[in-house]
This record gives sequence, C-alpha cells and structure tokens, in this order.
Amino acid sequence: MSPSNYSHIAFCFLDAEKEVYADCFEAVIAGLVTGGWLVADNAINHQEPLQPVLERALADVRVDALIMPIGKGKLVCW
Repeated sequence: MSPSNYSHIAFCFLDAEKEVYADCFEAVIAGLVTGGWLVADNAINHQEPLQPVLERALADVRVDALIMPIGKGKLVCW
C-alpha cells in the first residue's frame, strides 16, 4: 500500500488484519484532507499487538488523536 495511491481522504474506518494497521495508518494520514477523520477499530481489545501503531498515532504531529472506549475501542485521528 503506497501513500501516493490515496489522496483527498475525508473519512476512513479501519478494521483490518492487525499486521497491516501501521501501513494503513501511514497511507491514510498521508492522504487525509484538513478536517478529515481516521477511525481505527479494536484499539482496546487488541491493544497489545496494536500498541506500536497506537503510540505512533498519539504522538504524530500531523493529527490530533485519542482512544475512545466505545465498543472494542476506537483510535480516532483528525
């Protein structure tokens, strides 16, 4: 998945194999429009395998991000 393949993304709901979350995060954030949202599922119930991605998202200066305790947990980036 190349970030150049995706542009002008206003909203993305990410629910994929945990091994590809990091690549998906980079591709989506690189193409996110101002005011766009990325919502990634399973941020709480799969926290251990997703921890590197969660930490990366929460520290990424390109977005504001938080983890919401809704359902299985949502990582919300905007």
